[in-house]
Amino acid sequence: MAAPVRRRQSVLKGFVTNARGVPIEGAIVAVDGASPGGITDASGAFTLRDQPSGSHRLTFRAAGYEPFDIGVNLNSMRVSQIRVSLTEYVPVDK
Repeated sequence: MAAPVRRRQSVLKGFVTNARGVPIEGAIVAVDGASPGGITDASGAFTLRDQPSGSHRLTFRAAGYEPFDIGVNLNSMRVSQIRVSLTEYVPVDK
């Protein structure tokens, strides 16, 4: 019986800021369908380790900001890096 195929693991590092470039602490960052996710620190930085290589959707969530999704291509041969700016949530009366 053949051994199961294991996907190589990747690392993703990045920063999350608001539209004015101010770091957002406590933003939740996750690669859809993978775990673990991460949370940004006081400087808006995050590191996601042990992520599956390949094309994925990266999701950002933070209180007071619009959710944001973006496609990423993770490669086990290098550390991927990304910088994201979130838009403040503005409620609209109906």
